[in-house]
Amino acid sequence: MSMFFANDNNFVKACGGGTVGYCVAVAVDKEGGLVGIRDTKDDSKETLIFDKGEWQHFITAVKSGEYDIE
Repeated sequence: MSMFFANDNNFVKACGGGTVGYCVAVAVDKEGGLVGIRDTKDDSKETLIFDKGEWQHFITAVKSGEYDIE
């Protein structure tokens, strides 16, 4: 794993929908072109790392409603 993602100070906590406990921490390594995601409740889990293309595809799909649950 990149040393960038080993530094907790690079992560920002994001919680959606006002639901308590459902948060992730996100870090963007602009120099390396990578995005790291981790579970804020479980430090033992690995950080998931995505390249710029993978992350952009995910964000586009979320914005278009592809993952909406109805």
